[in-house]
Amino acid sequence: MRSRLYNNSISLPREYKDYIYGSADVVGLMCLKVFVKGDEKKYNELKQTAMALGSAFQKVNFLRDLKADHDELNRTYFPNTDLNN
Repeated sequence: MRSRLYNNSISLPREYKDYIYGSADVVGLMCLKVFVKGDEKKYNELKQTAMALGSAFQKVNFLRDLKADHDELNRTYFPNTDLNN
């Protein structure tokens, strides 16, 4: 998250993946910890699904805010994408 303070664009697929992990996947994992109430087996079973759900929510947010991020903040979260074309 700190990286967005100094760099407005994500230009590499790895940066995109790392950002989504740090901003959304971990939220899915935190929620899952609560939902499984200490059941470590269930946590491990659902871990990838929880991360995928967090990623999906973050990507929807990127799309929702696409115009404002580009026009007002000069920011893009889509690597290798020229939003001017």
